[in-house]
Amino acid sequence: MNSDRMNDPLSQAIDGAVPPVHHTVDAVADLARRGAHALGDSAEAVRQRAALGWGSAREKALAASDSARHTIRDDPLKSVLIAAATGAALMALVHLMSRPRER
Repeated sequence: MNSDRMNDPLSQAIDGAVPPVHHTVDAVADLARRGAHALGDSAEAVRQRAALGWGSAREKALAASDSARHTIRDDPLKSVLIAAATGAALMALVHLMSRPRER
């Protein structure tokens, strides 16, 4: 019965297909490993760029804060008027956005 199975064309086709399938599985696994490694490298690059960007943004925020502090100290009346105008503009914008829309 075993010799009949070996002569069976379907069994021979299955036996012949096994090595290429194993090869394909191995190739896909290798590609997956390389892809995961590349993603890890990309994630690290993104993290480094984000850290650099955060440092740059922090420095700019500190510089703006220092500049604002000096402006307020040098010209307090002008600073109060600018703050009041900004607050009034924001309140007007909030009021306009919160009104029910007419159709």
